[in-house]
Amino acid sequence: MNLYISGIESGNVSKIWNKCYKFLELANNKSQEELSLEDIKELCENQEMQLWVIFDDNEKIYGAGATQIIDYPNKTVCRIVTLGGIEFKKWKHTLKIIEEWARHMDCEAVEMFCRKGFKKELEGYEYKEIYTVLGKKLTSYH
Repeated sequence: MNLYISGIESGNVSKIWNKCYKFLELANNKSQEELSLEDIKELCENQEMQLWVIFDDNEKIYGAGATQIIDYPNKTVCRIVTLGGIEFKKWKHTLKIIEEWARHMDCEAVEMFCRKGFKKELEGYEYKEIYTVLGKKLTSYH
């Protein structure tokens, strides 16, 4: 069985969204809720983010993710904003396609904010920890 990844054109995001939703939700549920899934959908439809789908020869979907091109003052990077799915070990090699696309988009690097387990999964793919991001939810003082 072969697994593939494909970028979805902005005009086709709504056509495939319901099939990708549960995979994006898996990842987004572990975030600090910076973006809702509806935000991600809208940003993909408006070409401010890119939707990616991982699937097999029979078009069974194994995962989905979203990327965003970030223009820092000193370089441009491709940020993997969210990435979720099943059987990641079988399709993590497909990240090379996102890397190739990022090069084509004149990015110098790929970055992602991820859980520690993801770091371990990407050993051998030249991803390394650059820094650690900590978060704290603030409560109101009413």
